[in-house]
Amino acid sequence: MTDAQSGRTHPVPDSAPSDITSQTVNALEDLSGVHPGYRRAHAKGFCCRASFRSSGLGAAFTTAPHMQEQAETPAIVRFSGVSTNPAMADLLSPAKGMAVQFTLPGGDVTYLVGATVPVFFARTPESFLDIMKTVNETREGERGPIDLIREIITHFSESKESLLAVKLLKPPASYVACHYYCIHAYLFLDSQGNARPVKFEWLPEGGVETLSIKEAAQQPEDYLMDELHLRLETAPACIPAGCHFRGSWRSHR
Repeated sequence: MTDAQSGRTHPVPDSAPSDITSQTVNALEDLSGVHPGYRRAHAKGFCCRASFRSSGLGAAFTTAPHMQEQAETPAIVRFSGVSTNPAMADLLSPAKGMAVQFTLPGGDVTYLVGATVPVFFARTPESFLDIMKTVNETREGERGPIDLIREIITHFSESKESLLAVKLLKPPASYVACHYYCIHAYLFLDSQGNARPVKFEWLPEGGVETLSIKEAAQQPEDYLMDELHLRLETAPACIPAGCHFRGSWRSHR
């Protein structure tokens, strides 16, 4: 991977967003205000050019071109913190994100979006919006973070496992030293039309590396971006991907 660009957004074609889309954008902006030119969520990020090389182990299960034997696909990877505030210090945004855009033959694109927690805190777009509204309503009162978490777990039991996972996270030493769990499940379709559910994960080649609280407290606000800049000036980074087929594990890079 090599440094490509910052995490700024780009104009999108005019379209009529659904009501839930507009409400969700408004709820996200209520969290930390409006930051023109930045994404509403995962506002602070770092993009890299990348290349995805398939091991071919999944080729028998899918016709996806980037999953075929030795297929090499250009990609863009964006590492990020989860905050809606682009000025948030890396240490204060505990979970991290890794989004990958694959450019397929013919110019089509496909995506994998992952985070450092194994489950997402909302099951549906509707529950995501309801949780954002609850967070904003609670913040307008005098409740602290612990009360907010209790409120969410009480009314949105689906969020409990995700919030517990966030609580166990340690400050990462590097964006490329995190274990990323892709949020969505997919269906692999083979040449015969058979469908198999699959989930993906990205595992750092050198293993997960974290900092102690004391070490993390000594880091600058943008230490993860700074570290990645220096790392990529020396050599590319490699993050293998794996996929789960109902308990099995197949690896790609």
